Formats: sequence, C-alpha cells, structure tokens
Amino acid sequence: MCERILIPTDFSWYAQRTIRYATEIPGATAAILLHVTEEATECMTWHSSAEARNSPSTPANALAYAGEALEKAGFSVTYEVAPPKSAGIHAAILESAERNGADLLLIGGKGRGFLRDVLMGHVSKRVVEEARIHVLVTHFPEEPGPGSEAAGVAASRERPLFSRILVPVDFSRTTFETIEFLGDLDGYEEIILMHVIGSVNDRHDLQKKLQHSIEALSFLQRDLAPRGGRVSPLIRFGDPAGEICRMAEEEQATLILVSRFGASGYLKEGPIGSIAAEVAKRARIPVLIRFPGSSREVQVREIGTAEFSRAEETWSHYRQQRADPSVDRIFGVFVDGDLVSLARCRRYPDGLEIDGVFTQEGFRRRGYARSVVSLLVHECGAETLYTLSTGEMIEFFRSFGFTLVPEKEMPESIRERYGFALGDLAGADLYPMKRSSRES
Repeated sequence: MCERILIPTDFSWYAQRTIRYATEIPGATAAILLHVTEEATECMTWHSSAEARNSPSTPANALAYAGEALEKAGFSVTYEVAPPKSAGIHAAILESAERNGADLLLIGGKGRGFLRDVLMGHVSKRVVEEARIHVLVTHFPEEPGPGSEAAGVAASRERPLFSRILVPVDFSRTTFETIEFLGDLDGYEEIILMHVIGSVNDRHDLQKKLQHSIEALSFLQRDLAPRGGRVSPLIRFGDPAGEICRMAEEEQATLILVSRFGASGYLKEGPIGSIAAEVAKRARIPVLIRFPGSSREVQVREIGTAEFSRAEETWSHYRQQRADPSVDRIFGVFVDGDLVSLARCRRYPDGLEIDGVFTQEGFRRRGYARSVVSLLVHECGAETLYTLSTGEMIEFFRSFGFTLVPEKEMPESIRERYGFALGDLAGADLYPMKRSSRES
C-alpha cells in the first residue's frame, strides 16, 4: 500500500504516539522522521539513530530516541531537521515529502500546546488540505496524566489500526479506486461500506435513491467479499461528514478510509473535498485520506436527454432545477465521468434563455463554467440569447458578448418567470442581458 512514510514530529505526546502507527501500515518499510524548527538554518539528515544520537543537534538526539522503536521493527529510518519555509511549517513538511519520495504522510491531528476545543491543529490542517499523497491523521482522546503512560510509549489498543475500517462511498469513480486500494489489504476483520443520502425531494426521490444505494452497495460488497474479512453495507441520511464521524464511533471502527475527493469535489490539483476535510477535522479515530494516483480526464460536451437525470442530480445543489427534453439543451463538464459543471439553453415561445449555470463546490475557479458556457454559446448562438444575471456574474456574461438591456427588451415569456421580483429585478439581484444572434 505505502512503502515510504514521512512522519513530522514536534516531540509532543500526540506526535510520539502517532509514530507507533507506522509499524501497522501495510507494506511500509521506510520512514522519514522530520522535525521542523526555526533553530535550523538548513536541512540536516542522518541515516541511522546512532548517527542522529551522536550529533551535536539536540533535535537530532530527540529524533533518534523517537525512531528507535521503528528501527527495531525493521524499518529503514532517515532523520531530518529542517527550517520552516516562508509559507510556514506545513510547507516544509510537504517539501520534505516530495524530496524523499514519500507516499504517505503520518501526522498527529494535534501537537504541542493545543486547546481542547480546537479540533485539529493548524499545521495538521494545512498539511491535510495541501498534500498530494495519502495522509493518515491520528486522533487520540486526551493527554496522558501523571502516572499514566510515559511520553513516546503507545497506548494499548484492543485491535490493530486496519482491523475494522469504515469506508464512505458515493459510487463515483473515486469509490471504485478506493475499492481497488482496499484490495492491497490483508487481515482486516471487517470493512463497513457506508453511503450517506444527503437530501431527498419527495417520497419518490427517497425510494429511488434508496434503491440505487442498496443495489450499488450490494455490488461493491460482492466485489470485496472474496478478498478477505467481512464486508457490511450501511446507509444513513443527513450531513455526510457528521454521519460518518458518528457511525465510526457507533460501529467502533478503528479507521476511517476516505477519498480525498468525492463526486462533488474531485480535481487532483484542487483543494481537498469538503467532506474529507470535515471528517479529518471532526473524527475521533484515525482517518486515512486517499489521494488519487492518476491524472483526471476532463470532457466538455452537450448532455444527451438520457442523461438529464444526472443534470437534475447535480442541480439538486442549486435551486432544484428540472430538465425538460422538449425545450432544453444542456451542456456539461465531466471530470472522469462525473458531471461537475452545467449550463442550460431553454427555448421559450419567443426566445432562448441561458440559465442553470452551476459548478459543484470543489471544482470552482478552474474555468469549467467558462468552458461550458463557451460551448453553449457556440452551439446556440445562431439565435439571440437572453439571461438574467446576478450582479457578480455580469462581467462573466459580458465576456461572451452579452450586454445589459432594459427589462422590456426581454421576451415576455422569460419575463414571466421572474414575476416574484414584482417588477424590481435589481432588488432581487437580477439584471437582464442579451446577446445578439450571429446573423444580426
């Protein structure tokens, strides 16, 4: 699964306990113990605990003590002391991971001097947000008090880290990559495949989503069954991150394995998906955040009427739009087959309107809305196009040749859609815009 592990440490009890998890990572044979300190003027490296122990550097001596257990477990351990980067300690950690070819970052969710009401330390949070490799974030309940376990000694745990794994799934491509990832595991007791249904529109929608979830989970369960231990499906409703953390405790999971990106937040070079970030922050057990290992395929095209249900599912995050095959042409951006950005051209008796321009959270500021509207204008721009823009989108539509026009220039059937504004479109942050046809 992961051969080279980078383990940043600030020598807190949290970090010392975190180090012990390295011996439980399947396939791990090497570790880099890193301490970032302003006392260092340059990066210094030692290739054994003996070298680090004999160094005049006090942090190196502490690293040697921390790494002894790993060397005894057969790990090849490298010891590093480095100065922080201008962007912060997290940047030095990420640079070390890249320099050393690490494929997993093992980091404590908190460090020295953390407050009990802070869910995840600042450095850990930034590492989780920006890492481009797998990240295992540890969580422990409380600091050992006087007379309890000594610093650097792992707390006793009833079960191994990878024994009872909760795996949130959303049936996107990332889900199937995660299933493949699990194929490298041996000896687990149980994998719990959990799907959270976030929202439903009505009873029919509930039945449809529930049936789909049952069928998809059954397929994944059959796929994993021959590979090892027990596989159990689980369906819940509500806030995904909250339900995942709650069920991890209720099911007594030892680990949460979550993909860095889900169906609504998947872009390799983009920020971490919102669900993964929230789970890493709020969980009370270790969280392994899986990073995708291949490049993403992006496709911009018109959506066929058979796919209109996918458009409606994406629009469920935006005003519950509905698609009508008799009057709509819908265009979308697909990332590895997942629909992430939309724009619609709807035909009314007296004109065409662009609306439904929406990009999923986690994919924004990547040019996807511009790409999909550009295709729409190219395909539909032979006729005059109208739109009701919000104030912040005016310049966006101007870049496609739209101009602000008086409300009376809008086709009557389009104006009727906005009767709720009671004649005050600007008060509703709506501004009529028009793009003349290519023939005019």
